[in-house]
Amino acid sequence: MLYSKLRPYLNKVVLADEDGYCTSEILPLEFERNILPQYARYYLMSPAFLRYANKCSYGVKMPRLGTADGKKAIISVPPFEEQRRIVIAIEQALTVFRDEDWLAMVDYVTVTEDAGITVTFKDGTEIES
Repeated sequence: MLYSKLRPYLNKVVLADEDGYCTSEILPLEFERNILPQYARYYLMSPAFLRYANKCSYGVKMPRLGTADGKKAIISVPPFEEQRRIVIAIEQALTVFRDEDWLAMVDYVTVTEDAGITVTFKDGTEIES
């Protein structure tokens, strides 16, 4: 998992498909076997984590999340099957938006306890399902 520490409000998180190297502005994260990588990605892109990252950021022109703060963040970890259900729900909601132009417009996705999903776009528009 690669998390961009530079300007965390841009919400850039990538699941790396192979080992490699990255700049110091990227926080490489490895999660234990009890966290689905896809769940971790969506959590790191959630409003809750984004608030944390923005709160811990330093710098005015180019704010960044410190490595130590990024690594000590507390992540909500539901049971494995619940993680799987959340990932499936988010991915089903995003199937409509698979085109890269649409995906670039999505700011974040929220899943509620009752499996409701809200897709929030960068312009503030929301779609609920």
